[in-house]
Amino acid sequence: MRDITAQLQDLFGVEVSASLISEVTDAVLDQVKAWQSRPLETVYPVVYLDVFYVNIKVLGRISKRGGDLVLDITPQPPTAKLGFIALADSAPLIIAIASGFTTRPVSGPPI
Repeated sequence: MRDITAQLQDLFGVEVSASLISEVTDAVLDQVKAWQSRPLETVYPVVYLDVFYVNIKVLGRISKRGGDLVLDITPQPPTAKLGFIALADSAPLIIAIASGFTTRPVSGPPI
């Protein structure tokens, strides 16, 4: 919580309490869990996985962090949706996403 509070102060000059951040997190947590466990599409013709690097300020110091981007393109209707984006250690996250495709019912080429 302190990282988020410090980041908001540094970027926007606003002070946000830890309790407000906690309330906002709690308010969206059920929606996030529902999204994570939603039924997958039957077919994903294109799944794009990428890693990007950004410089961000963490506790007053600039740090290079890797981020993961997952983008899926569905055929009906043809849309591109941002599936997930996170600043995290890339390998475990990509493995978890790929494992999700193998444990949940989707069809298409094997991963």
